[in-house]
Amino acid sequence: MKHYWVLFLILVVKWGVANDHPFIRHYGISDGLLTNTVYHVSQDRDGFLWFSTDAGVIKYNGSIYRDFRKKDGITDKNILRTQEDTFGRTWIFSFNV
Repeated sequence: MKHYWVLFLILVVKWGVANDHPFIRHYGISDGLLTNTVYHVSQDRDGFLWFSTDAGVIKYNGSIYRDFRKKDGITDKNILRTQEDTFGRTWIFSFNV
């Protein structure tokens, strides 16, 4: 009898999770990214999305993509991650310094 309750609870939990679908949006070259290789996505306090890619960093405000690359002082095109600090500054992490 105990096994039926465990199975019942698993099914209830799975059903509950399955009905709470998060909104998933796919971004790619056709949307404005420079590449389809994205290592990390973060969101800053203003709601902008930051894409860390193999072609630099891309900031997205919901309608316009702005890319940051070597021409902007980024030392490497392979950006692994971005992170916002407590002062609202966005830090860019790559293999090169």
